[in-house]
Amino acid sequence: MGAVEQIASIAEQALKELQEEITSLEFQIEQLINKKKLAETKMKSLRMFIETNSGKTSAISLPENQVEELLDDPEEVFADMKPLSGKELSNAIEEVLREALPNPLHYEEIIKRLNSKGIRVPGNQARNIMNYLVRDQRFIRVKKGTYTIKPENDVTDVNNESPYLPEGVDEKSEVIQQ
Repeated sequence: MGAVEQIASIAEQALKELQEEITSLEFQIEQLINKKKLAETKMKSLRMFIETNSGKTSAISLPENQVEELLDDPEEVFADMKPLSGKELSNAIEEVLREALPNPLHYEEIIKRLNSKGIRVPGNQARNIMNYLVRDQRFIRVKKGTYTIKPENDVTDVNNESPYLPEGVDEKSEVIQQ
């Protein structure tokens, strides 16, 4: 075996060892990522618990033995909180706003009140609640981040004519596009 062949053999062995090390490191990284995700889930659940219960004693009350369970398995503690989506969530928002009448509510307060009712807003709570408030015509913005229920007769006047349709066309008529 010549010197070049010997160097090539040593290089191949070093390459094999590096590939094994990379595989081992990738496995360790995957384990750390999973550990990080679990920690983030626990942190999110604890924040939701703190936000829901800040200044309240009746929203979610946990026996002392469940506090440790919350730290170990937060998803199980909040399993009774049902996530809503679509029309159900819009209806829940409307109910919260109706209960607050005549006062409007900031979206953060809406989230707190939903959570205290055992309703969990999926995903990014603030962003999702704001999307529902902006898109649903039942709600109106009274100031930045603050909403209330749109008055029942806000769109039509006493003659049942909409201010948004051309004069002489009522809501039951078809508008023909030319």
